[in-house]
Amino acid sequence: MMDTLEKPDAEVAGTHLGVPLEMDWSPTPELDFSFGPLPSHLECEALAQGFPSREGLASLRAAGVSDRIIADQHITEASARFFSRRRWDYDSSGIPVLLVMVHDRYGDVVDVIAWPIGRPEKWARLTAKANILGEATLDRAHTDPLPAYRTPLGWLAGGATGVCILDSTYVWKRLRSGPPISGEDLEHAKELEAMLSPPTPPKVYVRQPSKGRRAA
Repeated sequence: MMDTLEKPDAEVAGTHLGVPLEMDWSPTPELDFSFGPLPSHLECEALAQGFPSREGLASLRAAGVSDRIIADQHITEASARFFSRRRWDYDSSGIPVLLVMVHDRYGDVVDVIAWPIGRPEKWARLTAKANILGEATLDRAHTDPLPAYRTPLGWLAGGATGVCILDSTYVWKRLRSGPPISGEDLEHAKELEAMLSPPTPPKVYVRQPSKGRRAA
């Protein structure tokens, strides 16, 4: 006796209770990898520090730094020790300092600046990789000279606009094609002009062959 094939029910045949099933054959969407960059170790370490203490906040506000700038720039407080050539490092037994992160022209954190509370002129760099604080402003259009500041605290008090030169060794190359800058006062303007002047190249002479020297 021949086996008979059973008629598939409506659901198997592509219908459910007499209504055709709709199949979506559209292509699978491509994966989206356009997420933002992960924070660097420098950024994570700086953000992990505590919010400024009352003394730290008082020193910031006394210098004219607004609460908005304190929040926008993620200013934190830590304990640190200082070294020569304006370098510093984290140290739980050190002195209290205020921290501000330094971004390059692409927005990446490349350094962290620290200064003792109440001593903004004693600022120092963590990695010594940053030459300018506020470098991204150099690439924007300006109708007036870009304000420059002596200290990172002054830069914050100025609304975190303009620049603060951290290392003048090579920064003159970066500022050569940028907008004009203005100093805080006449003395500062002269200091900027001196530090941003390109180095004088050495004198070059033509070496004369030594007499009596035989050619190889």
